[in-house]
Amino acid sequence: MGGGKLAASFHASGLISEYIISIFPVLLGSGIPLLAPHSCAQDTLSLVTSKPFKSGIVQLTYRRAEKTSAARSGQRRPRKEKI
Repeated sequence: MGGGKLAASFHASGLISEYIISIFPVLLGSGIPLLAPHSCAQDTLSLVTSKPFKSGIVQLTYRRAEKTSAARSGQRRPRKEKI
């Protein structure tokens, strides 16, 4: 197990809090996509940084958005009422 399969298993277990992805301007053919659809809940990622290099490589850093306990359990948070 390696590459995309390993990343997918870590993702499914909630072990990844930050993704640093380097994009190389080359075509490789086929393979296992890093961010392929998973059997677990979808995460919301926020782009933190984008760093282009002279060689054409771009490095992207994404962080998982923090979820509230209510959002994790699918419950609505109680509204705060004005008194």
